[in-house]
Amino acid sequence: MSSGSVDVAVKYSIKRLIETEILSRVDEWYEGTGPGVPGLMRKFGEAGLLGVPLGADRANPGAVCGSDLLLAEELGRVKCVSLVGALAVQAQFATRALAWHASAEVQNEFLAPALAGQQVAGLLRSTSGSPTRTAARSLSVRRLGGDYLLTGSDLRVANADHSGWICVSCEDPDAGSAAMPMRVVVPCSLPGVSILGAATNGGPIPGYASLVEFEAVRVPLRYAIRPESPEMDRDQRDEDRLFAAALYLSRIEEIIAFTGDYLASRSLRGGPSVSVQFLGASLAEMQTEVASARALIGQAAHERRAGAGGCTALLMARYKVAQLARTVPNLCLKIWGKFAPGADNLISGMQQDMCLYALDGSTPEMLVREIARKLGFDALAGQRKPLPSCGRAATRGGALH
Repeated sequence: MSSGSVDVAVKYSIKRLIETEILSRVDEWYEGTGPGVPGLMRKFGEAGLLGVPLGADRANPGAVCGSDLLLAEELGRVKCVSLVGALAVQAQFATRALAWHASAEVQNEFLAPALAGQQVAGLLRSTSGSPTRTAARSLSVRRLGGDYLLTGSDLRVANADHSGWICVSCEDPDAGSAAMPMRVVVPCSLPGVSILGAATNGGPIPGYASLVEFEAVRVPLRYAIRPESPEMDRDQRDEDRLFAAALYLSRIEEIIAFTGDYLASRSLRGGPSVSVQFLGASLAEMQTEVASARALIGQAAHERRAGAGGCTALLMARYKVAQLARTVPNLCLKIWGKFAPGADNLISGMQQDMCLYALDGSTPEMLVREIARKLGFDALAGQRKPLPSCGRAATRGGALH
């Protein structure tokens, strides 16, 4: 089967599972009478859609990111944002570091049952988008004999109510001045782990994000996960970012389509045509920006599969998605507020979710500065490489004014 055929088959499997288990039962999910998050994880695990298989070749970063991006794109179209978040944590954000950096022992004990959907994985979730920064403020980690001792309160953990274990990002207390990031797998059965209840903005699915307390939790040293090098850590984080960019771009596209359908219905009912046409043109402009961002994501994924990294393309894609995450919900909320005050809680929920978790806390301003550094545009004039010649225009004096 060709790569294209594999992609089509995977996309069909994802769509069919989402249709039968989520979309056709969305009222049950919102009312809390659905089959439950653990049951849904088992379905996705049995279909092989929860992440990289154990033993996958990591020598070529991004070699298996194709099906992951298909999952991200399809999840982004689901309007039940808390359920999407729970699946994204299980398929990517809590498990991918283990796939990249954990020992075989830790992978067999924690990752294998999570990928099979037999155990739910939790993730220490931050309000700023950066789990490491939040953990550094709220969580104390120190070495005590053959264990790490974790103490912290008011920790936001995704999937906490159902978790068998939690992936905690923190600073390595043994790293000294090197300050290498570290993840620690914390089994929820350990003494001192307390799940206090759903966080205030956890969404309609109970337990998606909960407040957790660690009271002198002793975690064996072997449960610590360290990247082999800063480059390996960067590559793994870039894989997370690519997944997030694809997921949230699909969500942005759904917001545009949802609002566009509403504008079209107003036009058919004889609404003010000039206003509708103007707003429709604004939505079309944003949809064009979505298409360009999707092309950048595709370019970054292609470069990663080829082993080229795709850092600049990924930065540009993240910049476009971060811009759209800021501007699209605001415009759409204004449209709904103007024509149907109080009609839309869905877009507000999507906007809040994107602001909390989409792109690891990076703003468009931060990202564009990083792009400038990558392109050498922030270097001193004498240090910049000369621009390539632009053909006849570059050789004819006065061609560019």
